[in-house]
Amino acid sequence: MKPRLLKHIHTDDRATSMACEKIFTDGTDDSAVEIYRGARNTLYDVTDDTGNHLCVKHFRKAKFPNSYIYTTLRHSKARRSFEHAEHLLALGFCTPSPIAWSERRKGLKLLDSYYICEFLPLSNIRDWGKRPDSEALIEALGLFMVNLHRAGIYHRDFSPGNILAELLPDGSYRFYLVDINRMNFNVTNRAKLMSMFRSISLDEADTIRLAKAYAKASGENPDTITAEAIASLKKYQATKRRHRKLKKLIKN
Repeated sequence: MKPRLLKHIHTDDRATSMACEKIFTDGTDDSAVEIYRGARNTLYDVTDDTGNHLCVKHFRKAKFPNSYIYTTLRHSKARRSFEHAEHLLALGFCTPSPIAWSERRKGLKLLDSYYICEFLPLSNIRDWGKRPDSEALIEALGLFMVNLHRAGIYHRDFSPGNILAELLPDGSYRFYLVDINRMNFNVTNRAKLMSMFRSISLDEADTIRLAKAYAKASGENPDTITAEAIASLKKYQATKRRHRKLKKLIKN
């Protein structure tokens, strides 16, 4: 059975559209600059014929049973990234503008997929607690989390590497969410929303600083927010320890 290509391209720019078509058909070429390579996906900076930079995320072949789940029970990571970006923007939050997605399928099996969006030359907020501007950044990040929660947005991968920050002329910060395929909307469960504190920092002292900024922005009790944030962090750390032990047992 010959693989078939499903795609959606949303742009009026002909050069960008042609670049997307080429990537979906032939993959990225030698001119693509690799930004990140992980176990399941690779990120590229691709320049089209008119000099526009595109951020291209290639989700490699999904393992069973996800290779079938992503064509039957839920959308692929690429399509979810696109749709979640549109939803975030509609709610007034920032993320690189979505441009296109594609899927290569063989029957009911997903082979691989691409998500293409605007390329933003911004840095993520890794080591945010150690930055010279940490105080102002933490205040802004606390408010950002409050606004996300009030909008019912739950980002499962709410980590420093998935948050880009732009310092504006007035000294304020604008945050952009990336890696957004694992996201839920209309979430009202407080425990679920507060679990976003689990991986924003592995440093307990920095987590406490952020929790206090969150409390200040929300008007809630600082001790309550801090307790919830630390509980979320400790639960996450315990889960990671269990996974490491399990991997060691499997290897042995």
